Amino acid sequence: MNMNKRLISIIDDDSICRMLVKKQIECSEYETQVFEYENGHLAFQDLKSITHDPSVIPDVIFLDLFMPVMDGWEFLDELSKVAHIMAKSPQIYILSTSINVVDIERAEENPLVTGFIPKPIKLRQIQRIIHKIKYYGLTG
Repeated sequence: MNMNKRLISIIDDDSICRMLVKKQIECSEYETQVFEYENGHLAFQDLKSITHDPSVIPDVIFLDLFMPVMDGWEFLDELSKVAHIMAKSPQIYILSTSINVVDIERAEENPLVTGFIPKPIKLRQIQRIIHKIKYYGLTG
């Protein structure tokens, strides 16, 4: 596997939002591989099965808060239970249409969350996030 390839997961029940974010990621100058999930449960099942392999754990997760089955908050709760055994820690960016201060503060206070980005996400924001991975590496 190319060590410079960025692995990115988009967890959002809105297929149009996933498509737009994926298109913006593909416009990046970096080689990427994108995984799409329509709810937190599907994403968590995948993540749980690869916790020990840093080459397949996503570098970045774009996470919607409000989804059926398992929402973003529940995903973060489940992830917090296995975060200590993960081979690397993905950077998690909350993508949300919510401008509710409570949601923003709750996201910013979560130790697993890197940042909160209001939808629609802009290409420049995606470029900056992907660029940051290359130059600063990941925590974990």
